[in-house]
Amino acid sequence: MKRILLITIVLFVGAVQVIAQQEIQSSQFILNPFLLNPAYSSMDDNYDFKFGHRSQWVGVEGAPNTTYFSFDTPVNKPRWGRTHPGDFHDWHGTGLAVIRDRIGPYSNTRVNVNYSYNLKLHQGIKYGYQHKDGLRMALGAHIGWNQFRVDENILGMSKTSTGTQIANAGINNDPTFRQLNGNGSSAIDFTFGGLLYYGDRYFLGASTTQLLQKDVAITDGYTMARHYFFTGTIKQAISEQWYIIPAAIFKYVKGAPLSANVSVQVDYEDRYFAGVGYRVGDAATFLLGMRYKWGGEVKNFRVDKHRYIVEVFYSYDATVSRLRNRDFAQRSTGSHEITLGFLIPPMFHERNAEDTW
Repeated sequence: MKRILLITIVLFVGAVQVIAQQEIQSSQFILNPFLLNPAYSSMDDNYDFKFGHRSQWVGVEGAPNTTYFSFDTPVNKPRWGRTHPGDFHDWHGTGLAVIRDRIGPYSNTRVNVNYSYNLKLHQGIKYGYQHKDGLRMALGAHIGWNQFRVDENILGMSKTSTGTQIANAGINNDPTFRQLNGNGSSAIDFTFGGLLYYGDRYFLGASTTQLLQKDVAITDGYTMARHYFFTGTIKQAISEQWYIIPAAIFKYVKGAPLSANVSVQVDYEDRYFAGVGYRVGDAATFLLGMRYKWGGEVKNFRVDKHRYIVEVFYSYDATVSRLRNRDFAQRSTGSHEITLGFLIPPMFHERNAEDTW
């Protein structure tokens, strides 16, 4: 019981003191960059709905878990892959994300509303009087509402090795927990991001979250620390059916070491996916996924027709570090993450709607 209580304190108080990162953790960051970079909402062609869940360090009481729903789409994006050079060629993006993070007794539910603007940097490939998109830049922002809570009932109970619930004797006298505000606290905050991309071939992104660095009245010393994210990926064709997609994300927050996550996926016909990755000093990751399309090909571009896409991805993280605590690492059976997506490409989808990340 003492070990379990200590783990809970480390997870919770560590986040309070910005020793641990407060933002969501994901091994599938390349599948939904929109969660951490608001500029992404204007990049793809699709009406993109996603649901995801991550259970981290399964088998450890009070371990983190995250659930989210997101939607993003471009607005007024030209439907044609080739447009006249004189056409208006900038557009907007918008979206919504609802995210619930929980670590032990501590939870944060946030709602982010998004806007982004997408502009061309050069004309791209020319075809006589027409052209296809070249290098583009997108800038975006989330405005978010956060609701923080502490469940004092969880603090008052622990499980034994046999699964029996027992009371944590004397916890009500602990000065650390007497500071907790079980009624919760809320805060408004902002995220800003930008990215450069060239069609579906590569993108580079940077974003910063929790810009206002608000103090949150759930316990003394809790501040929403500013986080920085840097992301990049390339989609390289190795044959007519096969693609390879290396990607990396770097995360930094003051008071915590730089976090680096690298991965590589293999894509067969934009339908079947497999990948491996490594979060430096933490875990090795393994990913499988598939994307199913129906609705037929669009052969007559004067006929409105959608081709719907359903996708599912699963990843497993095998802990490779001892997390500075041998007993803790041995108790965990790893981390599981699943993403479900429903994508609606636009009518006349000649652009890169068939080639999503």
